[in-house]
Amino acid sequence: MSIKEFDVGDTVICDLCGGNFTKSDRQGGIIFMSKGVCPDCTPHFLESVYSAGEETHIKAQCPTSMSFKDFILKVRGGNNKIRILSGEDAFKILKGKQKET
Repeated sequence: MSIKEFDVGDTVICDLCGGNFTKSDRQGGIIFMSKGVCPDCTPHFLESVYSAGEETHIKAQCPTSMSFKDFILKVRGGNNKIRILSGEDAFKILKGKQKET
């Protein structure tokens, strides 16, 4: 198995639409499971979430006084790395059925 890590610094990209919010002061957005959902995607996405009864997967909502960028960076808590797992064991690790070595 191979693990690659990339530090994305202060880059903030919506996990749904791919919009770049790195230099934006736009407010709003949510964390759904582990996905950052931007202010543009949030209203329509929440309709789907509530109609499917998945509101328990909303982990956090951006405070009204904070930009989406600052919200995401705060949630990351300095861990700005993207990890890419490959190999046969990657799926098992992601499902929690095997520990990384």
